[in-house]
Amino acid sequence: MMVVHEGDYMELTLVNPATNAMPHNIDLHSATGALGGGALTKVNPGEQATLRWKATRPGVFVYHCAPEGMIPWHVVSGMHGTVMVLPRDGLKDAEGKALRYDKIFYIGENDLYVPKDENGKYKTYETIGESYADTTEVMRKLIPTHVVFNGRVGSLTGKNAMTSKVGETVMLVHSQANRDTRPHLIGGHGDYVWEAGKFNNPPQKDLESWFIRGGSAGAALYTFREPGIYAYVNHNLIEAVELGASAHIKVEGKWNEDLMKQVSPPGPIPPESAPPTRWPSPARRSRNDGPRFRPRAVARRGGDLMLIILIKMKTAMLAGALAAPILATVFAPTPPHDQDGALRLASTSFSYRAAGDFSRNGRPVEGPLRELRLPADLIIMKRQITVAEYTRCVDEAACPRIAVPAAAQDVPIVGVSWHDASAYAAWVSRKTGVTHRLPTDEEWTLAAAEKARDEAMPLVDPSDPAQAWIARYEAESARSRPVATTAQPGGTFGTNSNGLDDLAGNVWEWTDSCFVRVSLDGGRERVTNTNCGVRVVEGAHRSYMTDFIRDPKSGGCAAGVPPANLGFRLVVEPSQSVATSVVRNVAKLLRRA
Repeated sequence: MMVVHEGDYMELTLVNPATNAMPHNIDLHSATGALGGGALTKVNPGEQATLRWKATRPGVFVYHCAPEGMIPWHVVSGMHGTVMVLPRDGLKDAEGKALRYDKIFYIGENDLYVPKDENGKYKTYETIGESYADTTEVMRKLIPTHVVFNGRVGSLTGKNAMTSKVGETVMLVHSQANRDTRPHLIGGHGDYVWEAGKFNNPPQKDLESWFIRGGSAGAALYTFREPGIYAYVNHNLIEAVELGASAHIKVEGKWNEDLMKQVSPPGPIPPESAPPTRWPSPARRSRNDGPRFRPRAVARRGGDLMLIILIKMKTAMLAGALAAPILATVFAPTPPHDQDGALRLASTSFSYRAAGDFSRNGRPVEGPLRELRLPADLIIMKRQITVAEYTRCVDEAACPRIAVPAAAQDVPIVGVSWHDASAYAAWVSRKTGVTHRLPTDEEWTLAAAEKARDEAMPLVDPSDPAQAWIARYEAESARSRPVATTAQPGGTFGTNSNGLDDLAGNVWEWTDSCFVRVSLDGGRERVTNTNCGVRVVEGAHRSYMTDFIRDPKSGGCAAGVPPANLGFRLVVEPSQSVATSVVRNVAKLLRRA
């Protein structure tokens, strides 16, 4: 962003190196003159031109490249920016009172249209010119593949997050050269907003979101009053969460409980506050409520016949229970995956950081670090389930169909929910006669060994929630991310000391552990809530994911770092002997008889 004052002359030299392949120019919305200077700045490769213009109108303005015939392509390729022309006598509110700011944050929003190949992967090209035909084809559908700030996903998050302090006033300048957008500061407001970006107009006050027209820029002032992590987003939240239009502002300072205070932490609903449970009276039941059981009428119409039928059914069930283990042993089908890939790990002591949300005296704390020992040896797959293996389950209509690359059959299956993984485990169990299941978080940690990371946060003031947020955010920002974001062939991320492949790579693995809230008050642990709609996922770091999510960035929080991919591996339960299985099945039936 370029900044000048009203009445200034701005001299700009546009250079097009000889190594380029196409002409360029610049259309300055802040300038007065035909085509915004575009006709006077058109330069071919190996040329340069200089333009001088006078800044006569205060405000924030877009500029962009505008060569004939290729304007949209150049703009969505990122060739645009902003000029801010400040009033000579300073910014003012609607009553003429002077306004000030401590710093400026510039957010240039880009909509990108990246072509994909037949397998759904983004294409790469030797030169930008080679992408022209494919890119314009995507552009004409008017559906961007990415909507980002300052050129790329993550340009203003993590280590690149903007920073401020409580009491500082920031100016947020937001431009969009091609499409409409709706900026919103989560947890803050637009104290003063020049929605159209022109400082001769009085600013609006106290906006929650504001509207930036395509081909223009807007400005807003906000004074931070609370510390913490603020998300600044395009409040078309689909574009913010799914396509990347999100930035973060890390604000430090002292927490003000007068503005925000957690009166009571999450906990069980008291019985007196629970909603009443009402059942429809028999007289008001409709025909759609299902059949009604009338025991007296059944007895009158054929009690003896029903007794005979029940005896025969129990006899058949008993015979089936006796035969099932033998038949499963003799006629067991070919395993859907390599059974030799399962490793037996001896039960041994290991350190485990308890998963969940822990609190003490109503304040968040880290889960306790424990020394655990599993009750029995663990049999777990050496590798993750592959695309080919999951596809066999889909072909037999036992697993939900999901989008998978056609050519990549030997890579881990990703884009699966907890329900998808559980369906696969149930299918394998039926096919083999041996129980397969997802590991618990404790089992995964034992198997991961040195690949399991204990991410205890540094000690912070428990009375200041912003300190914990900032500490966790900084820890997440410091994480090293895999270079590759798509699933890689087995073995890419190495083998750990237990002989398991690709742990903590770019595939996070579902576990069967539920999210829990635990109180540590009074020196004892008390589970206050168990939510099995959210499961623990493990990989390069621990995360929590809603069980039906397949794409982790869709299920991540606004200021968090979601997993790259969701996949899984299975635990194999030790096989029971035929005799033991027969005895157990008979005993179950006799108890039910």
